[in-house]
Amino acid sequence: MKKIAAILILFIWIQPAFAAEVKPTAESVRKLMEITQSRKMLENAMAQAEVMTQQTTRQALAGRPVTPEQERILRSFQSKMMAVYQEEMSWQHLEPVFIQIYQDSFSQKEIDGLVAFYQSDLGQAVIHKMPVVLQNTMQAMQVRTMQIMPRIQALQQEMVTQLQNTQAQ
Repeated sequence: MKKIAAILILFIWIQPAFAAEVKPTAESVRKLMEITQSRKMLENAMAQAEVMTQQTTRQALAGRPVTPEQERILRSFQSKMMAVYQEEMSWQHLEPVFIQIYQDSFSQKEIDGLVAFYQSDLGQAVIHKMPVVLQNTMQAMQVRTMQIMPRIQALQQEMVTQLQNTQAQ
């Protein structure tokens, strides 16, 4: 009898902790993603990825001249690659993934709190200013990356030299 009473007390004590961790519904996660304009952010990220791909290709060429045929091949590759990204990284494909991630990461109570926050004036300000914050962050990271690039290249050269020395032995 004492065991049953102990189990009941333990269940009553633990049960509120489980109740607080109820998985959010897909509908509530969709509402949060709608308020935070997640689809628009994904579409903007895809557009930025296309620009970055073009810039990376140009940087890889390092100012070397390309023939019209090579230019055609590069453009064709970029178009095909972006078509794959746009298809596979579309909202249609990613929304269920995002919903699952949110359901696995947040409780219903947390999602409700996030919805309330993002519906507030402060939350709306965060939504509208975050793209600028992210853009400025990316620019700062690019500058920082360019600053450390000589060190990285020196390390790469050192590695290549060491590898070549081991092959010669």
